[in-house]
Amino acid sequence: MVAQGRVLVGRMFSVCIIARNEESCIGKCLESVREAEDIVVVDTGSTDRTKEIAGAYTDRIYDLSWPDSFAMAHNFADSLGRFNWKLYIDADERLCSPIGLVHEMCTLGNNEQIHSYDVRLTPTDRSGHWFHPRLYKRYVDIWWVGAAHPTLNRSKRNPSDIEIEYGRSQNHERDPLRTRRILLHELSENPNLVREKFYLGRDFAHDGEWEQAIHWLDSFLQEDYLPEYQAEANLLVAKIYRHFNLPCKAVSYCQSAIGLLPNFKEAWEIRYLLSGDPEHEQKAKEATNEGVLFVRTRSWLNG
Repeated sequence: MVAQGRVLVGRMFSVCIIARNEESCIGKCLESVREAEDIVVVDTGSTDRTKEIAGAYTDRIYDLSWPDSFAMAHNFADSLGRFNWKLYIDADERLCSPIGLVHEMCTLGNNEQIHSYDVRLTPTDRSGHWFHPRLYKRYVDIWWVGAAHPTLNRSKRNPSDIEIEYGRSQNHERDPLRTRRILLHELSENPNLVREKFYLGRDFAHDGEWEQAIHWLDSFLQEDYLPEYQAEANLLVAKIYRHFNLPCKAVSYCQSAIGLLPNFKEAWEIRYLLSGDPEHEQKAKEATNEGVLFVRTRSWLNG
């Protein structure tokens, strides 16, 4: 057994999980990573059987008063991991790839001085996928940022074949506006935040609150940010204007998305629906989604 607090290098890694009232799903999550050498569960105030279930898989269970910041909670969990490689996984997710593949990526990263890998995240209904840096080395200058939808403060897009499947925790239903509340608070404290504007606009769009969605997405689009985020924001606004039968505005935003990511299949599909131009249909069929942040498998061309 490795002494607690000592961080080791090599191919081994620590699994880090943040949980609160996740008795309905944390068992499946932990079962998927049970072969890992180190599993850290940080509980932020469960009143159900979450900690009891986790105890069947690890004795590394810690309590943390919820700081209203996912980044702070992740950084706390990171600090408890015994190994310098970390795999972050949510309680309502499960690792679909073998543990051996994660070990291989850690070894490769050590050899090639890579500090993070993007993991393919797929919903249980297989309706699409997206990538996020979930396997990473913890250095003194690398940490989680973002009170909601956290990410690493610096990472390069290093693809891997590791896949995590995600569902939707029942705990979300107990506080469905938690993410929005956190984002609004963060922006009230610091109006210069950029990524938070994107996620806030996206949150409003998903709930059908169109005016607020356009406000925050347009505010985000005034900023200089990563093209994959900018393209997604343009596409979201294009969908809203198409919904309200404002084709000229929808076309403009579609074109902006395509200008940023020429292989954005969904943007080409909507562009074709707005124009009926066969050339746009062909472009949609040929598009590879290279560089696209959120890939959705449903085709608009199939109705």
